[in-house]
Amino acid sequence: MQKSYPERKLQRECLLSPSDRAAGPQLPAEVATRQPWGGSSPARPPAGQREAAEAASAKEGAAPEKTGESLLLELLGAMSAGALPAAVSSFSGEFKAGAALQVGRDITILLVLRNLAPAARSLTARVTVWTILYTGKTMHRLLKDALPVTLGPGEEKRIPITIPYAEYKQHLTSDNMIQATALCRGAAGRLTVVKGVFALGSPPILIKVLGQAKVGEVARVEVTLTNPLDEDLQDCKLRAEGSDLTVDTVEIALPPVKARACSHVHLDIVPRRSGTKHLVVSFSSDKLQHINAFEAITVDE
Repeated sequence: MQKSYPERKLQRECLLSPSDRAAGPQLPAEVATRQPWGGSSPARPPAGQREAAEAASAKEGAAPEKTGESLLLELLGAMSAGALPAAVSSFSGEFKAGAALQVGRDITILLVLRNLAPAARSLTARVTVWTILYTGKTMHRLLKDALPVTLGPGEEKRIPITIPYAEYKQHLTSDNMIQATALCRGAAGRLTVVKGVFALGSPPILIKVLGQAKVGEVARVEVTLTNPLDEDLQDCKLRAEGSDLTVDTVEIALPPVKARACSHVHLDIVPRRSGTKHLVVSFSSDKLQHINAFEAITVDE
């Protein structure tokens, strides 16, 4: 095993006599007689080689400059891995839903910041909102803003952050999830990272069995769809399936659903066994996809 520099130095000193140790370290002859550049010392390297060596040294020693966003992602990764210890800060924060979050409506979330100190504090919250997959992978950035905040002693502030539907409708994934992060930096330079993940609710689908479901008999089911948008839904499709309720998946092409309107769809099922069965319905269109619902149906003999 290679020894460290202090160990090698100690070993050398132990090998010296007391008089040599008192005289101090001696430089090798070729080092002690070396002259400045231009003297009788070895020739100075050519300018091109010096510049290349200096550039390589600077490249090796220089650290790439980090932007606020890259620092935030690095901090979040370290937090997820448990690499960051819990730091004592003079303020805390969290994200909360301002109202019911639903696809087709404007999104409003609240950044809640609390001053834990008996004196006033000022900070800057750099807020970023993304659409994400259920795995947590970020997909499209919806918002990036820097918010200056001043908190009195023990004060709590709720800062609303709103994203209009028009700004996220083209970027929302089929998981209907968003992630908000805030990198808060106080006057003393201490960082606090606030993170929140929200799932947007889908428009409701109502399923109703018209009459009593019995084994071997046709039962009619009514499905009611609601369009929460201010624009029509095109390319509408409905899928329904259920164990012991349908032989195959039922697929129905629907006419456009008007803005802020409801659509009623009827389909027939023939139960094959008695008991409690589940009918699963899925609706998709050009603007709303993978809206699912299910209904428990009691089948009699």
